[in-house]
Amino acid sequence: MVLGSLWIIMTAAQHPDMVVVSRSLKTMLLVELTVPWEENMEWAHERKLLRYEQLAQDCKGKGWRCDEFAVKMGCRGFVGKSTVNVLKRLGSGGRRLRSIMKELACTAERCSAGIWNSCMSDGHTG
Repeated sequence: MVLGSLWIIMTAAQHPDMVVVSRSLKTMLLVELTVPWEENMEWAHERKLLRYEQLAQDCKGKGWRCDEFAVKMGCRGFVGKSTVNVLKRLGSGGRRLRSIMKELACTAERCSAGIWNSCMSDGHTG
């Protein structure tokens, strides 16, 4: 599969964070990222999937196979199963998959710490 654009197939009001398209397989992956507090992961997952449900149905109606992924990364570094699923669907596995997951967890944690530190240095309390 190669990166592509949703505009090849149709125009849409909402845009997923990433669209992976294979013209030869007439297949696309709609990938939406969410980085919630871990306790809100299931709610965030459902909300993100619902956001693009109509878009996926429209693509399917035009004869495309369309898989939706709401990729979850917890703000404290938890890698959600949906993240693993999309990485596997994109061809990662074994050691490479574990390496990517570790890097994603570290990045999420580092970014959350940076946001927190920035808020605290600006005098924000909530």
